[in-house]
Amino acid sequence: MKLFILIVLSICLALVNSQQGVYPNSGVYVSLNSNFIATFGNEFTQTVQNQINAYPVANVDGKTGKVSYSVTNIHQSVQLGDFFFQQTGVNTYNIGWNSVTFTITTDYQGCYKIGGFKKLSICEKGDIKINSQATLSLSVAMTIDFTQSTPTISCSGTTLNVPANGINYNVHCSSKVCDKTHDITNEIASKFVPSVESGMTTEINNNVGKYLSLFPSLRDMNMEYNGNEFYLDSRGSIVESSQGSGLTPTMVLALNGGIVVKNSAGQYIYPTQSPSSVPSEQAVEDFQTDIAVTLTPFLFESLADAMFESALPMTITPSEVPSASPVHLNTSDPFFNQTAPGLTAKYPNSAINVEITSPTTQTMVSINSTGVLVSLHSIPVNFIVNDETVFQILFNFNIELTPALSQSGNGISVTGTLDKLNALVSVGSTNVGDVDVSGFVQLIELAQGLVKIPTITIQNPLTTYSLSDLTLTDGDQYIQILGNLQQVSTMKRINFN
Repeated sequence: MKLFILIVLSICLALVNSQQGVYPNSGVYVSLNSNFIATFGNEFTQTVQNQINAYPVANVDGKTGKVSYSVTNIHQSVQLGDFFFQQTGVNTYNIGWNSVTFTITTDYQGCYKIGGFKKLSICEKGDIKINSQATLSLSVAMTIDFTQSTPTISCSGTTLNVPANGINYNVHCSSKVCDKTHDITNEIASKFVPSVESGMTTEINNNVGKYLSLFPSLRDMNMEYNGNEFYLDSRGSIVESSQGSGLTPTMVLALNGGIVVKNSAGQYIYPTQSPSSVPSEQAVEDFQTDIAVTLTPFLFESLADAMFESALPMTITPSEVPSASPVHLNTSDPFFNQTAPGLTAKYPNSAINVEITSPTTQTMVSINSTGVLVSLHSIPVNFIVNDETVFQILFNFNIELTPALSQSGNGISVTGTLDKLNALVSVGSTNVGDVDVSGFVQLIELAQGLVKIPTITIQNPLTTYSLSDLTLTDGDQYIQILGNLQQVSTMKRINFN
C-alpha cells in the first residue's frame, strides 16, 4: 500500500485547510490561480504515476488457514487523471483523482496439506492478473488544521469507487493439479478493495507527521534589530474560491500575517492587535496571473509595533549626539533656552537625557489608491535632568508612503518611499513652566530625509518555482502583488522513507 502514500501526502499538504468562500480577517493572502493549480496538478500527477509504475514491490509470503502462499514478480501499471480537491466541511477535504485505471500482474504458488498426512503437501502455481475494466475514482478524506501553533493532520478514510464489474480478477493455474484456483479468485475479489482502502488510510496516518514541518506557525523573515528577530505569524487556512467550480478552483492561503518578535531572552512577543479587515472576494480571486499576494493594513501595523517593541524604551545621552548636530543635550543649548527658558533658568548648563517610550495607542494604517497612510499617535518623550523628568512631549505622526516592490531571491520585498511626514506635538507634562513645541516640529521636518522605511520580505512557498513579471497595485485597504511562476526544477522524484 505504500505505493499510494506519495499520491496522498504531498497533495494533501499543499491543498488543504479551507472554508469555501469564507475569508477570515488576515494580514497576508496568497492566491493561486485555478489554471496554475490545474497545470501543477497535471505535472504532479504524471510524476506520481511514473513513480508508482517504477516502484519495486517486494515479494509477499504468508499463510491463510491451511494454505501457505508466495506472491512474486509483482508488476503494476497505473494511470491517473482528473485530479481534484473538494471542501466537505470545516477543516475536512476530499482529495484524489476522478479517473483511475490499473493492471497488476503477479506469479503465485499455493501449497496445502493433504488429509492426515502432515508432511504431504500439494502445491499449485500460476499467475494472477487484476485489472480495471471501467474507470474508477480514488478519494481520500482528510482532516487538517493549521489554525493553531501545532498543526494536526489525519486521514479519516479512503474510498476506491468501483462501478459494477469494474475490476476483473483472473487467476490462471499452470500446474497439473489446480484445485484452489476458484478459492484464490474469490479471496482476492473479496479483499482487494477493502485492503487498498484500509492500507492507504493506515499508511497515510503513519506518515503525515513527517510533513508537519512544512507548515511552521512562524516563518523567519530574516530581519534582526537590536538583538531581536522577526517572524511572520503563518497560522491560518487555505480557502477555496467562493466561485469554486471544476476540479481545481482558485485557492487562497489566508495567513494571520502578524509580525512576531523573538527577543534576546528567547521570548516570543505576539501583536496585541488582531486583523480587522478582509479584502473583497474579487480582489483575492479575480486575477489572471499565476499568483496574487494581498497585504492588508494589519501586516504593516504589527510591523510598526514590532519595531517599537524592539527599539523602545530607548535613552539618548549627550555623548551619543554627533558634534555636528544643530542641537545638543544641554540645558543651556540655544534650542532649549528658546524652547523651555524655565529649564535653562532652573538647571543651567546641565546634561539632558532623552527617554523615548512606546506609544500609548496602537499604530493605524490605511491603504488606498494614492498610497499608504501610517498614523503613529501618543509617543511619549521624556526629558530628564538629574534623574528627574523635567518635561514630557507627546509626538503624533501622520506619514504618507508610496509602496515600492522588488524581488529578493525567490521572495517578494515591499518597502516604501516617504512622501510626507506631518507631526503634531503637544506637552504631556512640565515642571519648568511653558514649553514651546514649535521647535520640536522644526527638528522633525529637518530629520525627514533620515527616515528609513523597513522592508518586508515574503518568501515564495513554492520552492520549485521562481517568481517573474511582478507588478504592484493599491486597492481599498490592501496592497496586491501579481506575478507568474516558472518551474525551476522538474519534479523528478518524491522520496519516501
